[in-house]
Amino acid sequence: MSVKTFGIFQMMKTLAMFNSSHERMCSRLVSSTNPTSYHHDLWLQGSCQEDDSGQLHIQEILYSQYPTSVINLVSRDIKQSPKFTDHVVHNYNEHKNELIGLHSEDTDMNLPGRELFTDFDQADTLVHSLLDELDKLPADCGIREAYISQFVRVIQKKALSLIKYIEGETNYGAQPYKGGMRKLRQDLCIMSDGDFRIILAAAEKLKSGLYWFLFGSGDSIGRTPPGDVS
Repeated sequence: MSVKTFGIFQMMKTLAMFNSSHERMCSRLVSSTNPTSYHHDLWLQGSCQEDDSGQLHIQEILYSQYPTSVINLVSRDIKQSPKFTDHVVHNYNEHKNELIGLHSEDTDMNLPGRELFTDFDQADTLVHSLLDELDKLPADCGIREAYISQFVRVIQKKALSLIKYIEGETNYGAQPYKGGMRKLRQDLCIMSDGDFRIILAAAEKLKSGLYWFLFGSGDSIGRTPPGDVS
């Protein structure tokens, strides 16, 4: 095992501690037969690039149901694909273009380039506090693992509070939410942009369609985004 692959394994096993058992089953380490491979709709996966260029699998990323975050261990940066409401459009257009290409036997697909991704630089307090507290705990007897599990439960409780707040303000999704994000964050005491995105992502996992309800069409909570968004 190369040093690069070992570093990816360490990172993935650390991140997997924040995932549920179901999400871990839908994840994979670096493929031994094809280390540069990437497959859509896995919660967590490793890809070892040969030339450190960070070449991204744009087509597979666009096929994913949700946006993708890419951690580059060489450059030590994090990039993210567009937010969910924009990702739905890219996803639909990608499938549409593929069908058109298959029908016309045109294999030259027009894919967006690396500009699809943007650097993630939003500050958060939840993760910074977690890392600071973990550093003070002993690394034996599973103490840090237990603390991370408790951290995940706290995030889920905050996400559940967000869901209940939206349901209360919208009559369980029967009406659009008109309070605005500033009021929502003030009422729930979520001041950091990064913290809000973490809690919102956890809430989306607990109640699919919440993000689309808040930032998309405003239809009822839990409704699947429309297929034709062109």
